Amino acid sequence: MNRSYFDVTRVPRPPSEYYAERVYSSFISDLHGVESMSEIGVDNVCFEVDFPHQDSTWPNTLSVAREQLASLSAVDQEKIMFRNAARLFSIPLPIGV
Repeated sequence: MNRSYFDVTRVPRPPSEYYAERVYSSFISDLHGVESMSEIGVDNVCFEVDFPHQDSTWPNTLSVAREQLASLSAVDQEKIMFRNAARLFSIPLPIGV
């Protein structure tokens, strides 16, 4: 890489810090990705439904989500299934949810 094309001093922090602040990821079916959440965390990940497109998991979406997220805690499952998206899009959740 030619250093004159990219001034690394403009990126003073590790990329992982920028990810946590600015990037959200989503997935439909990705067991490897779920297993990697110990590396990236669950706060910026959302389960993707993508209905009514052909590559969606409909009409088996709930069973696919349960299977994909089975290794995670109930708290982390809730974050991925709806809490992270609600936070990202400023959607208020009902009291007690």
